[in-house]
Amino acid sequence: GGSRPPGHRIGQVARAEHARTAMLDALHRVALSELSDAFADAAIPGLVIKGAALALSHYPSPGLRPRVDTDLLIQPAQQTRSHKILLDAHWQPLASNFSAVVLPERTYQKRFSGAVISLDLHWALSARPVLTRALPFERLYTDSVVFDQSHHWRTPCAVDALLIAAGSGALYLAL
Repeated sequence: GGSRPPGHRIGQVARAEHARTAMLDALHRVALSELSDAFADAAIPGLVIKGAALALSHYPSPGLRPRVDTDLLIQPAQQTRSHKILLDAHWQPLASNFSAVVLPERTYQKRFSGAVISLDLHWALSARPVLTRALPFERLYTDSVVFDQSHHWRTPCAVDALLIAAGSGALYLAL
């Protein structure tokens, strides 16, 4: 019989995982495209941050960056309007969201094409003002790039995307 080279199974698992994350990324993009249209109609700008931003700016294929949710940063004054848009689009806020107590964000979920898609709506980068003051929404938006040609939303430039990801990771470790 044919013997398989060492690592054959690892390669199979890696390919299967890449296919799974690519499929989830595609579902996120379609769901977000629909939601982004509603935000555009309401003239609410948004910045896709953290994992989704890094997937586009630092990976050869977004499916190579596993993630379980999408993080959207809005201006604090748009929190109530954004919540209404999400509810109108059938996104459900999580009933018990510990992060909303500690961090300025709220998690929403929606069943989409048989999968559950999650969105973390942020109205500040952090509960700790140092990161929010260092990277205010207005500056991030001014330096931002288009998230996806079909989206109204944008993503921080590559340098800011890394700073946000590094800052967020450090803040979670400090909690």
